[in-house]
Amino acid sequence: MKHIVSLKDILQSCHAQFALQKYQLTPYRIKIKQPWKTAAGTIYYRQGILVHITVKIKTSDRIVNIPDIVSATGECAPMPEIGTESQADAQPILTHKLSSYHNKVIDEHWLDDLEPYPASCFALEMTLLSIISSIQNKNIAALFNPHYSHQIKVNTVCGAINNSIIKHIKQAESEGFKCIKIKTGLGRIQQEAELLLQILQQLSESTKIRLDCNKSWSVKQTRWFLNFLHKNSSGYIKQIDSLEEPLAFYDPLEYSRLQKLSSIHLALDESIQPTTSFENYPVPRIVLKPMALGGLIKTWNIALKAQDAGLEVVLTSSIETGYGLWFVSFLSAALNNNQYHGLATAQWLEDTLIEAPKIQHGTITI
Repeated sequence: MKHIVSLKDILQSCHAQFALQKYQLTPYRIKIKQPWKTAAGTIYYRQGILVHITVKIKTSDRIVNIPDIVSATGECAPMPEIGTESQADAQPILTHKLSSYHNKVIDEHWLDDLEPYPASCFALEMTLLSIISSIQNKNIAALFNPHYSHQIKVNTVCGAINNSIIKHIKQAESEGFKCIKIKTGLGRIQQEAELLLQILQQLSESTKIRLDCNKSWSVKQTRWFLNFLHKNSSGYIKQIDSLEEPLAFYDPLEYSRLQKLSSIHLALDESIQPTTSFENYPVPRIVLKPMALGGLIKTWNIALKAQDAGLEVVLTSSIETGYGLWFVSFLSAALNNNQYHGLATAQWLEDTLIEAPKIQHGTITI
């Protein structure tokens, strides 16, 4: 059964103590193969910090045959465009936190005071969860849900909507992807709507399209876009899986009104706050980025609260390297909610540092 978890719960369940012996921060800078366009700007490189720690383990009598020393790596991949701290802020925060625990036992306060630094929190949590899963001989997904799914459905990203995007979509379909995400809101709205209509007419019947607007439109523009689709593409409307973050400024009342006008699911991503109540939520779907929210534990708890309120939950990468992408994949497996999750981002990086989760026929197998 899925339930809310805390770092304290996880630490207590492993019947061991971890004293931090060594740590090292390794910055990286990786070119993105095709510039990543968002409403906030264009990203050409992915920068981050790998956090390597080594701990000495002291166990109770309940655990045997584990090493005295264990190492783990976490990934801090800041992206201010999605609400994290900058890399310049992350480096001193990580140094301060790690130095304060040097030769001390890592406890339930390991992640305290990191609310303003979600990417740093993600990295430090990742190192500890890696060690715990290692000594318990189980993968990360099982820490959250023993009945996790071994297969995760994945959507791929084909970039900004333009005249050449259909060839990328056809390539994705040939690779077995059944859900394809494209960026809207970067050009003239009427031109994008007409291009989308052409795309829908050429899709396989089993393929779904997700639209990500990145907070680019006004209420009037969004209403026009939805009306255009319902009027001109009624035969294909079920193939539009969702429209994410269309409004430049979050307004729950306007989102509620827009949702009532359309059968297309509206979704929120950047507008979500960790303290948000999901009762009477204005849209039926939320998209969660663990790197932006501060780690797997926070994301898991938000996801469960949202699902309990009847919302659909999709997890997505923040274009992390293989290190972070594996962790987001494990949490997607733990949710086991039959959604298409946004995990096909390794293809955008020239180097993933370690092998990323392998995708076959639109599916990751854990």
